[in-house]
Amino acid sequence: ASVAVEASEKALGITPNSANALHQKGRALAGLNRGAEAVEVLTTAREMAPENGYIANTLGWLMLTRGDATGAVPHLEAARDQLPDVAYVRNNLGVAYERAGRIDDAVTEYRAAVAAGDSGGKALKSLERLHAEPVEVGEDQGPGQPEEKSRSWQG
Repeated sequence: ASVAVEASEKALGITPNSANALHQKGRALAGLNRGAEAVEVLTTAREMAPENGYIANTLGWLMLTRGDATGAVPHLEAARDQLPDVAYVRNNLGVAYERAGRIDDAVTEYRAAVAAGDSGGKALKSLERLHAEPVEVGEDQGPGQPEEKSRSWQG
């Protein structure tokens, strides 16, 4: 990870206004357990590229792993709004909602993660843990839903 920090710093030397380079540096710092620095770097990247859902997701997830579920929620909601069909983004927001005590919202996001393909089965496991009931989802469920029948969950 220290090599990644060095590489991102080199990229920032070439293009100092690169939100993507800052994103990579923040991820690398987080990997080195330098969370406070990573949050600062990712916050700057997010300010530079507010439309980048991947940066919003990384910042939100890092805040969540540092114990700040409430602070993570707005970043993860922005990531969800920008990347609505990315399963791990929906799952991350579900985790933040759950840790913030917003169980109904968490179930909604976990269901969306399952519908988007789930991320390693994490959303499905969370739904089971929350005792959500399975329902069959048909093709008439609107945009963003799978075309074939699949398993989804309803709390």
